[in-house]
Amino acid sequence: MIDLKHLSHGFLRKSLFHDANLRLLSNERYGVTGANGSGKSTLLKIIAGEIEPDDGEVEIRADASLFRIGQDHSLNDDLLIIDTAMMGQREVFDAIKQKEGILREQEAGKSDANFSHNLAALEEIIESREGYRLRPLAQAILEGLGIKTADHEEPLKILSGGYKWRVFLAQALVKRPDVLMLDEPTNHLDIVSIRWLELFLANYQGLVILVSHDKRFMDHVCTQILDIDFDTITAYPGNYSAFETARSLFLLQKEKEILAQEKEIAKKQAFIDRFRFKASKARQAQSRIKQIERMVIVEPVKSSRIHPKFKFEVPEPGSKEVLSIKHLSKSYGEKTIINDFTFDVKRGEKVAIIGPNGSGKSTLIKALAMEFSECEKFIKWGHGTTLGYFAQDCGSKIKAVDDSILEWLWQFFPDQAQSHIQSMLGRVLFTGDDAKKSTKNLSGGEMSRLYLAYLMMKKPNVLLLDEPTNHLDIEAIESLTLALCEFSGTLIFVSHDRSFIDKVALRILELGAQGISDFLGNYSEFVETKDRDYLDTVREALASKHKPARSDGGRLSYEEQKRRRAQGQKLKKDLERTMLMVEDREKKIQTIEEQFADVAFFKTCDFDQVNQMEQERSSLLKELDSLIKEWEAIEQRIAELIDE
Repeated sequence: MIDLKHLSHGFLRKSLFHDANLRLLSNERYGVTGANGSGKSTLLKIIAGEIEPDDGEVEIRADASLFRIGQDHSLNDDLLIIDTAMMGQREVFDAIKQKEGILREQEAGKSDANFSHNLAALEEIIESREGYRLRPLAQAILEGLGIKTADHEEPLKILSGGYKWRVFLAQALVKRPDVLMLDEPTNHLDIVSIRWLELFLANYQGLVILVSHDKRFMDHVCTQILDIDFDTITAYPGNYSAFETARSLFLLQKEKEILAQEKEIAKKQAFIDRFRFKASKARQAQSRIKQIERMVIVEPVKSSRIHPKFKFEVPEPGSKEVLSIKHLSKSYGEKTIINDFTFDVKRGEKVAIIGPNGSGKSTLIKALAMEFSECEKFIKWGHGTTLGYFAQDCGSKIKAVDDSILEWLWQFFPDQAQSHIQSMLGRVLFTGDDAKKSTKNLSGGEMSRLYLAYLMMKKPNVLLLDEPTNHLDIEAIESLTLALCEFSGTLIFVSHDRSFIDKVALRILELGAQGISDFLGNYSEFVETKDRDYLDTVREALASKHKPARSDGGRLSYEEQKRRRAQGQKLKKDLERTMLMVEDREKKIQTIEEQFADVAFFKTCDFDQVNQMEQERSSLLKELDSLIKEWEAIEQRIAELIDE
């Protein structure tokens, strides 16, 4: 459907990709990967015809419809939400609105002579384009993206910026173009909406090209990966996990080729250095000099992927009892966001706050960061606690002043040498003249890295992070994940990145429609204990909001969860030990039976040896039977523990 022919493009004397040739096929879903600044969004804009490439061309099937939704968008705040979504199919939407207008005029007795003709023409457009299905389709997509049905007839201006972006996304999905291009579509979505979008795109009839930093999202959606690196665009079949494996093999092969070439050159050069001045070997030495001269030295193109070096040090650990919240409530006007919330956190815990948008995750983080004076009396931080807060809007704080990157960071640590500030900036990939760049010109990913550099220099023993991965590329997310896993302080964070949550969190706080659930363990254990994914749990909760919650919120006490977790871990170890013993007995029995099956065995062994082996086999069978029963009993106990 789309051919990229000899495509080249650069920016500020930096080549993004050169002489790229690709064919993109219908009904394939392409994920575009690469480091921040590698040209992912630029590639989408070139395909959409919004910018011209430096060289080459893009050929798209003449009758193909195309739509790109990016990080930049503009909508009319006065339009109804449902109308904005339906405008994805503009011709049909306009026909429906004109028909409604004509019918209103008829009711008011203002219809003209062309009434029937105009109405018939509009009816033909609506029916031929399945226009009567447009509103239900738009409603279903809006609901899937988390826009409540009750709000569909409200003007767009009632929504926050993130929810307006969802409406714009809904408009693109309603349009159902032959080529759908999405730039970071998960940035403003919660876990439930991301899962819905995964399912929608996985069944999309058309060509999808998307940019995302969410590896799991790309694993579930993408059928091919377009990787922008090494000054070109390389297509890899399969999802993101398959790409990572294939790319590792590709890099390993390149490294081996370069090493083999260097080894061959070194071998010839050593011969030359040893014998070039000996008459008997001079001719052979000259021959090798010519061979080296004829060899083409392939200079390896450097990867644009660079990992920042995040590390959060804790000079003072602080109190063992880090946080105590008693009966915290928070409302906006008449809407209660947090109601009678009680929660404790101990030193070193890593708590992920999850739940659908609107459940109060960011509000809770803001309350903990002491942004609401009315909440302070309900929140008690332990002695010696120092807070580091990463807000979703931390970029606005950076852009509020027109400083250089160096000046912005240095203002918080004026007693530090400039070299130390520059060293910290280098760790988050602001090297050389990058430190002179104005804060007003930073991208979302750059602002996030700069604010994380500030937190690294501040050295708090408690980190409060609200969606820290939103604008980071995959390399930065990997580095941040590792740094937070190694962080010895206390961490409380909000994220919609399931892989990030699973690797970092050791405690899950779920804010749902039926109350609050406090779970001790990582996200995988949370899902395993629930016996279904959190996504389905949330949907079930949202579908049954009318049901009263249990007085205890369905929660177990922290100590009871801790006891059950310890008991569960012991049972798992017992199960593993029993399984190994079962495997050992089965191997021994198999060895004896294989010997008995060999006719030659009985010719070399006497009766006593055979009898002894038979008794050993009988004993092993009894042990095996006992171990299998023990295995079944442990599994039963584990199942009971989960159901309690």
